[in-house]
Amino acid sequence: MRRQGARVGLALAGGGRLGAIWEIGARCALEETLVGIDFTHMDGDVGISAGGFIAAGLANGMPPRQMCTAFIENEGGDDDLIHPSIFVYPAWDEYAARLKMLPRLVAQAAWRGVWRGRDRAPRARAAHRRVRRRADRGAPIRPVKPV
Repeated sequence: MRRQGARVGLALAGGGRLGAIWEIGARCALEETLVGIDFTHMDGDVGISAGGFIAAGLANGMPPRQMCTAFIENEGGDDDLIHPSIFVYPAWDEYAARLKMLPRLVAQAAWRGVWRGRDRAPRARAAHRRVRRRADRGAPIRPVKPV
């Protein structure tokens, strides 16, 4: 049982599919072991990657046993099952936004390559001449610092 005024949160790590399966199993075991703790009524739920997926289920009132049935055992009602295809739907809006930025990025890269390359070319040629002169004299060649 929680004390009056105490706040309890749940932080879940990632780990991909295997991490999600492990975390659901661990939540089921904790739910059976810790009497008085309801994982669906935490003060805060946070998670990363697979942990975020589990935290979202808990925050929306889905108990660990129900997650196990839906995600791992793939049993339950049709509205309770998770179909993997919902996670692979392409983010078309994101692709369009990135594609829209492409001409500007290409222009910036070209501009920097042309103008900054012009500024660096004389220094690079001078450094190359110094190295060749040292090599012609038989002097040891030190590594040149990048410009």
